[in-house]
Amino acid sequence: MPANLESIRFLYEKGIVQGYPDGTFRGREYMTRYQVAAMLYRTYLVFADDVAKRVREALAQDSQARLEEALAAISDLQEALKIVQEALEDYPEVKAGLEETRKNVEGLAEELAQVSSQMVTREEIGELLGSVGALENLIKRGEADLRTLQARVNALEQVIRDLEGRTQAAQGELNKKVFELGGRVDTLEKKGKNAPRLTVGGSVGLSDGQPDGEVFVQGEANGVRLTGRLSQAGVQVRAEQGGLALEHRSQNGVAESRGDLKAFEGVALKLSAGYGDSAFGVASVVHEPDGGLVPGLVAEGGVGAGFHEGNLSRNLLFARVGYRFGNLTPTLGYYRYQGEEPYSLLEGRLDWKADFGSLGGYYRLVAFPGSGTQGSEWGVQFQSNSNPFLELGFKGVDGLVAGEPGSFSFRYQNATASRTDFTVRVGYKLGF
Repeated sequence: MPANLESIRFLYEKGIVQGYPDGTFRGREYMTRYQVAAMLYRTYLVFADDVAKRVREALAQDSQARLEEALAAISDLQEALKIVQEALEDYPEVKAGLEETRKNVEGLAEELAQVSSQMVTREEIGELLGSVGALENLIKRGEADLRTLQARVNALEQVIRDLEGRTQAAQGELNKKVFELGGRVDTLEKKGKNAPRLTVGGSVGLSDGQPDGEVFVQGEANGVRLTGRLSQAGVQVRAEQGGLALEHRSQNGVAESRGDLKAFEGVALKLSAGYGDSAFGVASVVHEPDGGLVPGLVAEGGVGAGFHEGNLSRNLLFARVGYRFGNLTPTLGYYRYQGEEPYSLLEGRLDWKADFGSLGGYYRLVAFPGSGTQGSEWGVQFQSNSNPFLELGFKGVDGLVAGEPGSFSFRYQNATASRTDFTVRVGYKLGF
């Protein structure tokens, strides 16, 4: 409750609130049930004492109006006594005294009722005053019982304070041990992350009805991740550390080496430089679906430039935007290439994945405005989590589909007539 100095002073003057033994009030602390019981009992004693005084004054004045007023006050005291008895049921120190007080108040009420209905002598009034004195003696005994209860409360509060002190000390020691344990766990995790790991393996099978195979290696040490693949289609080697990636690949007679640098997270700046049939560079801004300004938003826009026959005559402008819906990510893109074979490309793409082994796929629909040329491409790939593992792949192409509009070397790697490829391989991998 908000502090109210007048109310506190009133309760203090009535003896209902007495403060702590050291003279403090501590109004911001929570009250215990024992403190509430003591205050409730004191309130009742103050009420009873006030009623006894009013009865004595009414008898002394021998006034019918004052007697009726005193009788009404005793009736209120009886109602209050019922509430106090219920509230203090668990306190044997005051329970017996309350019961004795109740009987005494009922007797006094009966006697006063007789006085208010008939004339009485001075001797009978003297007897009534004796009953009032008995009630006042009970009130004094109640104050003694209350002091006994208060002593128990003070002792209990001291035990609670001692327990809180020991608990705080134990909590401090526990926090220290948890902190030390956390440091050890961090050290072990860092050692685990920095521990060299190496996986080698391979697979054999059929691709488009012809024998097919692949050899791969994956390694990680000190935060550097290295992957390499060798197949009939070509070779790919990639090294990554933080936001830096270096890659070389050769596929279907086309080779390219490049380096990518990504700065910042969420909304990142990406710089790429490489060499294929000639040197090139690309700069873009990437909005990542995790950590970006809009969660789930996939967006990228940038420009590029490259050399052709010794001249900086190639340039590229591109933008794409999409949104990730769970395991589905649809995107729309526009690419404008100006060079030896200028073209514009509109692309609609849907990427998806499933929580079943390593299962994913895509669908692309592309159009070349102005030329009337268009095409589509789709693919599905699955690899089991078992060892030996199973690989399944489907890929279909219909019409002209530019391979990678953002790369000068692989712009038309998938340009082909309509065809469908099916790949099935079985492989095995070893971890070190």
